[in-house]
Amino acid sequence: MATLPREDYLTIHNTAAGLAQNGLTIFRWEPSKRYPRYEWANDIVVARTNMDRAELLGENPTFLSIGNNARLVDIARERIDTGDETPFEVELSLGDGSTYWVECAVRALEPAPDGALRFVCASHVIDRRKAYQRLSRLLSAMADNAPAGIFIVRLLDADLLSPPLVYTNPTFWRMTGYTQDELEDGVYPRILGEGTNRRLVGEYAQAVLRGESVVTELQLRRKDGTPFWAEVRAHPLEIPTIHCAVILLDTTARREAQDAMSLLTEGVAQASDFMIVTDDTQLTDGGPKILQVNRSFLEATGFVETELIGSPYTVMYSPHNPPSIMNAVRDAIEMEKPNYREVLAHRKDGSEFWIEFVDRPFTTRNGRRLRLMVGRDITLRRSSTNQLSLLFAVTEQAETPVIIYDADENGELAVSYENDAATRRHYYHLQELWKRGDTEGRSTRQGLERGEPADVTYTHIDANGSVELVQMLARPIRNESRLEAILTYERVLSAKGAGADDGAHTRLIDLAMMLPALDRAKGLPERLEALRALLHNAFDASIEMQLFSANGDVHIDQKRRIAVFARNGISARVTWPKPLEPLAVTALRFAIEAALEGV
Repeated sequence: MATLPREDYLTIHNTAAGLAQNGLTIFRWEPSKRYPRYEWANDIVVARTNMDRAELLGENPTFLSIGNNARLVDIARERIDTGDETPFEVELSLGDGSTYWVECAVRALEPAPDGALRFVCASHVIDRRKAYQRLSRLLSAMADNAPAGIFIVRLLDADLLSPPLVYTNPTFWRMTGYTQDELEDGVYPRILGEGTNRRLVGEYAQAVLRGESVVTELQLRRKDGTPFWAEVRAHPLEIPTIHCAVILLDTTARREAQDAMSLLTEGVAQASDFMIVTDDTQLTDGGPKILQVNRSFLEATGFVETELIGSPYTVMYSPHNPPSIMNAVRDAIEMEKPNYREVLAHRKDGSEFWIEFVDRPFTTRNGRRLRLMVGRDITLRRSSTNQLSLLFAVTEQAETPVIIYDADENGELAVSYENDAATRRHYYHLQELWKRGDTEGRSTRQGLERGEPADVTYTHIDANGSVELVQMLARPIRNESRLEAILTYERVLSAKGAGADDGAHTRLIDLAMMLPALDRAKGLPERLEALRALLHNAFDASIEMQLFSANGDVHIDQKRRIAVFARNGISARVTWPKPLEPLAVTALRFAIEAALEGV
């Protein structure tokens, strides 16, 4: 083998060192010095330091005194002393403040004749690797602390429904209930729930293998078996695909909220009440803007949705509302308070109608201030209220006593309303009749409790001895199970005594007071005797029995002041001395017929 001269070997070594892509330096470190100095450096090192060769190789080690650079020789000295030739990393600084990372390896050389330490250092810049490592640490920290579940699987040459796991983050452990150790043998067979379409999962995995990203929503299963919905985002990590990163976002609450919102939206759309949502976040001169209206309001007003959405809420109010009402509405909105009003609204054709509405402010999760207004058409109620108010006023001023009795669960009556006429009378005949145990009282009460109206005629004697013949009409008010109230009104048929007119009205009163005597009499002969006393007292009339004649109706001759009748083998003639008023004649006929047929 040919041997080159020593000078040629030195030339080759120097040329190779100068052309090397790595930095090569030789240091000389005298024991009395803090820093070593450069004995030799190739062009790569000179270029890195931004210094010229003469300055770098000078007696004063300027470069090694900058920033953190002294660590290079400190670590080198430690490695040489221990004989450790493994590479080490160090960050070096430049004069302008910038830095760069190098990986170095050092080896001791023969000491100098004066005892100075000499060593060679080989280095190369690793900025790209350090940046990648830093980025990897950041990405790893981000994945570990991400609010979404993240896992990485190897798809290439794997079962697509049970690929091996490469990485899972803590959020995924919490989301599924599994630990890292439990997931090492694969995750899909455990988290794919019964409601998950496995065929689709396989198709999505094939798409990722082709280099496509997939976004879908799947129903998965936790370790305890409970299902949950998740938004799944799968992305290939290389081209061609080897690994796949999967991001899971639990959407169970969102899905439930969306379902609830869909039901609510449909309910609002189908509601018979008016529902309007306005935006109070940015109030304008025209007030809150309308965001949503339901079908009932559109049908009631004739507007279409596009004509109202985005318009001020005042577009639906009639200009004929009093300013005080509209000011109160605006004040409630500005103070973010609930609002209740009855206002005039107008339809698209300009016609007006009354609405009753309640609106309340609420704030969304993102801070948006809205108001929900719920209302209904009360035009008919307003009209009815006006009519009821008029009816109430008329009832209060009427001379006919009007009383409403409430019936409790035990069937007892209490006065809940009476007009002025009833208050002046201060006599509640129905309460007295309600408690009576006689035939009239029992039949009246039983009929009203069954829901049948009652028509009762009775006499009333006040503390002054004045007597009235009163007709009471009672109307029951029932629900499905029981009597709730009774409405009565009374009218005086006639009166006698203090302040009353004499004549037929007085006779009518007397007749009414004597009728019970006819009712108590048994058989026709006794009733005729009771009739004799009644006619004498009421009309100063007399009755004479006559020979029997055929049965017939009561015949009255007012001019001759004679009444004749025949019934069941008895016939009689009634006479009276003075002419009778038509009302008295009617009472006379009633008394005779009551005696003949029974009261």
